[in-house]
Amino acid sequence: MSPTHSSPFASPSPDQRLTQGHPYLYKLLADRGHTVSGWIRERRLEQCHRDLTGPALDTLPVGAVGGRWGFPDPARFSHAFKAAHGMSPGQARAAAQASRQ
Repeated sequence: MSPTHSSPFASPSPDQRLTQGHPYLYKLLADRGHTVSGWIRERRLEQCHRDLTGPALDTLPVGAVGGRWGFPDPARFSHAFKAAHGMSPGQARAAAQASRQ
């Protein structure tokens, strides 16, 4: 067999696994009431919350925290964060700072 010819018994290449995995991923998330993009957005907002409420990035501006996680527009970041967490990014940071004192 040539290197470009695959055996029917060979394991799938990474590209083949990714292609076959897309429908499964979409179904898995849909069964849980999510879309892929929505799930990714939620993970990014969770990381923003972690950065805003942890002491390590206290001096980083709120908008820059959003920018680090793919929210380049501070207004859209603030709106998305408030929808997800019930408070603005600045309020979340202030509450975390107050609880650490």
